Amino acid sequence: IDAAGWGGSSCLSRSATAQLVTDPTLCEHSKEWLGIESIGWGGTSCLAKGSACQDITSRFLCDNAMERFGISCAGWGGSSCLPHGASPHQILDADTCKHSFRILGIASAGWGGNKCLEPDAECGGIITRRICTDSKAILGLDCGGWSDSLGCLSKKRGPTCAEITQPDLCANSKDTHGIICAGWGGSSCLERSARPGLITNSTICEHSQEWLLIASAGWGGRSCLAKKTSACKEITEPMLCDESQARFGMSC
Repeated sequence: IDAAGWGGSSCLSRSATAQLVTDPTLCEHSKEWLGIESIGWGGTSCLAKGSACQDITSRFLCDNAMERFGISCAGWGGSSCLPHGASPHQILDADTCKHSFRILGIASAGWGGNKCLEPDAECGGIITRRICTDSKAILGLDCGGWSDSLGCLSKKRGPTCAEITQPDLCANSKDTHGIICAGWGGSSCLERSARPGLITNSTICEHSQEWLLIASAGWGGRSCLAKKTSACKEITEPMLCDESQARFGMSC
């Protein structure tokens, strides 16, 4: 076997790349001991000629990449070494994000809760209530408020009833989202003009007019039936089908 030698975590062949050398001391002597050329230690492995900023895994080495490796990098983004022109989304440290242009030369709107936001970011990119509530002061974004189910809302466009996924939020949609919904239909929040077929709970269907102001012919087995317009195929239970004339006025 034509082996170069031990690379730190595995036995390397003579054609192995520098990145497979995972010990800093072996990396320092990689050419002499293993016959493998490298430009130096990158933090978790040796770097080969042509390595990029993202191959550097140490903040110190990233900040000194030009001096050590001849690689021009923007700097450390919180969890990785960033190249010039990197997306602000790659900055995962709030303090670095706050001064991203001064430190890295990368423009950003500011910190959104788990990552840095693009200069033209929208409210939906904010993931924490505090930042959303104070978005104007923190990010210069005029947002419409926070929703526990939908996140940070745009002021230009609020949620629709169908986008509300929790019964309690649906019941209080005017207070939580500033919109008026008919109510919860069993599996979704319904608009005031919703068709009975969207009601998927038999009890809610039975009281659809009273609770939701949605008239229905009755329960069809899987969903509510509309008066006069429902078809026999929408009835999904044998007993209801056999009694369709008496129950729904339908001749099946």
